[in-house]
Amino acid sequence: RRVHGGFGIALLATPISVNVFVVNQHRSEHGWSDQFELSEWWSEVFQQNISEIGRVIAILSPWGSPIYMTRAWCLWELFCSIKHKVDIQFLLPTQQEKLFINALI
Repeated sequence: RRVHGGFGIALLATPISVNVFVVNQHRSEHGWSDQFELSEWWSEVFQQNISEIGRVIAILSPWGSPIYMTRAWCLWELFCSIKHKVDIQFLLPTQQEKLFINALI
């Protein structure tokens, strides 16, 4: 079932987790003492979380050059999703979906 979220984005009517609220990418609140501990966390805990959540929703906008595909964080998330065989759903904002369909015609 699809519902419309903010900014005209069609979303599934399913509770989701947004990474910006789950993982602070800019500073350590976990007391990591060095870069090794930080990279170990990303290698293990983050991948485990992706696997346990079992679903990733990637918003592709603009459709011709999605910002999602230009950010290392997002590519890491996508890699982890593929590695752990979780469900990946790609969504387009409503206006971008219309532009995409028009480009196909």
